[in-house]
Amino acid sequence: MTAARRRAALGAAAVAAAAFAVGACGETRKRGGGGGPPPANEAVVAPYGFKIEITGVDVPADPTAAATPPTVTFRVTDADGAPILGLKEELARAPSGQTPATGHPHVNAPRFTLARLEPDDAYRSLYMNPANTQATSVTLPRDPAQFDARVTSNGNGSYTFKLDPLSANPTAEERRRTHTVGVWASRFPSEQVGEDQAASSTLDFVPAGGAAAARQVVSLQACNTCHGPAVRAHGTRLGTRLCLTCHTSQTSDPDTGNSVEFRELIHKIHYGGDRPGETYRIVGFGGREFRFDQPWMNDVRDCTICHQGADADRHLARPSERSCTTCHTIVQFDASAGSACSPDRKDASDCNHPVQVAPGTACSTCHTQDAIRSQHVSIFEIARRFQYDLQSVTVGGDRKPVARFAVRDAQTNQPRDLENDPAYRDPQSSLNVQFGWPSKEHTNQGASTTAPGQPRSVAIVRGGLFDPADAVTVTKVAGQPGVYEVASPVALPEGVTGGTVFMDGHPVIAGENVPVVNATRTFGAAGGAGDARRQVVSVDRCNACHGVVSAHGRNRNGSIETCVVCHNPRATDWQKRQGTEGAAAEQSVDFKVLIHGVHSADIRDEPMIVYGFNPARAGTGGAPGIPHEFPGEIPHGVANCAMCHAATTFMPPLPAEALDTTVATNGTPAEPADDTTLGKTQAVCLSCHDRVRFAQAEQALPSCNTIVPANSAACLHSAGAQAEAACASCHGSGGAADTARVHGVR
Repeated sequence: MTAARRRAALGAAAVAAAAFAVGACGETRKRGGGGGPPPANEAVVAPYGFKIEITGVDVPADPTAAATPPTVTFRVTDADGAPILGLKEELARAPSGQTPATGHPHVNAPRFTLARLEPDDAYRSLYMNPANTQATSVTLPRDPAQFDARVTSNGNGSYTFKLDPLSANPTAEERRRTHTVGVWASRFPSEQVGEDQAASSTLDFVPAGGAAAARQVVSLQACNTCHGPAVRAHGTRLGTRLCLTCHTSQTSDPDTGNSVEFRELIHKIHYGGDRPGETYRIVGFGGREFRFDQPWMNDVRDCTICHQGADADRHLARPSERSCTTCHTIVQFDASAGSACSPDRKDASDCNHPVQVAPGTACSTCHTQDAIRSQHVSIFEIARRFQYDLQSVTVGGDRKPVARFAVRDAQTNQPRDLENDPAYRDPQSSLNVQFGWPSKEHTNQGASTTAPGQPRSVAIVRGGLFDPADAVTVTKVAGQPGVYEVASPVALPEGVTGGTVFMDGHPVIAGENVPVVNATRTFGAAGGAGDARRQVVSVDRCNACHGVVSAHGRNRNGSIETCVVCHNPRATDWQKRQGTEGAAAEQSVDFKVLIHGVHSADIRDEPMIVYGFNPARAGTGGAPGIPHEFPGEIPHGVANCAMCHAATTFMPPLPAEALDTTVATNGTPAEPADDTTLGKTQAVCLSCHDRVRFAQAEQALPSCNTIVPANSAACLHSAGAQAEAACASCHGSGGAADTARVHGVR
């Protein structure tokens, strides 16, 4: 399946949130009135090289006169703050959808929206389509004659634009309400390769004069934690305030009838596949359907992830049926379901609101702020009650490492009794201690005979049973209740001087796996600590989006040091493919390859498919693995390496201790000598740029451009086949294709 077909069919929740188009704000506008103080910019978002800023608005004052057009004054500057002049000429040179060879500042002309904040704290768009179902925008005209009739150049990059007439001039009372005007535009300089630059801004103002009520329930900064450098939707619309001027309660998707009002849209997008009930879907431009059926990377119960800013607690202080049912869609208020909803569990099907209430009833009577907080507790917050504790690792004469460990209650710091603790007695609970080596760059040679590159795992709790394998496997430390020891079943191979031990697994509370942060510890065969592995990725940066980065059924959590023990250069999914139709191939799960491939669907031609855990698929003869396809794009954009990497660790050359990546074990997972490998730098680059080829035999292929266009055919590396050691000469710091420069690392 090509990238285009894949994205059309699947669409990851986070990216579709930033890319879908339903026609809202489609093509269909001097200062604040009343003599009051000039309005202030509420937000300006311009991370892509230029800025467009609204400096003033006039809205007609006479409600009895014929409808007259508002005017908006704005200024456009480049990345250095210099004014962009000659706007009329630039627009005339570039008909819509075309890019002139010499470049110009507005591939997409500035487009304006206007909305009013109503007494019910909801925005109402003042420009709507004829059916009154979607907000529309007013676009600066490209035709020179129309431009002259509606636009005045004020000099210094400032322009005043006469918008379309309103359906009716606002009343005196309406002029005392807060209004928001928004604008967006894009620029494509001739020297730029890749996406166009985009900029947006909004301005809050009161037409009659006075201070605007800058409501901030969701902060731009909170959204940008994941979507940085800016939330980007419909290609060129940035920020959150701009969204509010179109995504009002007036707007809906004409194909599905689903509302695209901001709070409903955002809640349903981010709850995605975790939300019970019918899948939320939207049909956008060109009939492209977006289905938001993927689970979110974080925990939607933590409302503070997005609800930040001056009015962040408004969702707590003023709960309503409309707001709450954007997530709790299965809650019925007409007693039509078979049973009442339970606040103590996650209902999976329609249930009745426990109390029958009349429409419009003030929900805050029962749903107080404290009650709402107590019912919206992140699973990551619950996980903090547990703390894995690896106290020591020793190696005796048999060279079998022995780990001493405990699971502590974080509040009391006392070890938990793993034989009787209810959270570990649940049949779905698990706890393991795993041994890997060497610690500086893991290969785990000799640890496993069936899975390439994997450590030796010892089950401490499985299926609710303590020490499930053997009563001798786990021993209790005398005089220390809740402290245990476990030995590796296999010895360190000859020549290995140290390794890493980690604890993983999950307790279960209220039927939900709890992602406790893993514990790791390096050790030396002769005593003391082992060699620490280099830090390449900051787990804090991962957690900024993921809450606590978590995988494998919430067993591996919050620790890159844990991930790299298993996801090492020798590791592939060979074992999980056995008995499946994918058995003829292997996919590396080396961390440096896997993470890039998982996050880079926006530029990969084919999805990364990894065979992994649970459950065995029907018709595969009990094969242990199923294919996991990673079609999702990250909301930030994979090119910005600094989003995840510590310092400049993304820059070649890679450290000497980094190993080449195994791409095929050739049916002998325990014998690394016959592995097929790929150079470590090439392996990283090809995990995103999967269309690039290096082989001399493929000279008939076209040469790769700086950026390979999406869905293009394979192309030959522009320098041909190059040795691994040569990568840094071009892609290192100061090289002709310096990675930081060509990626636009910010």
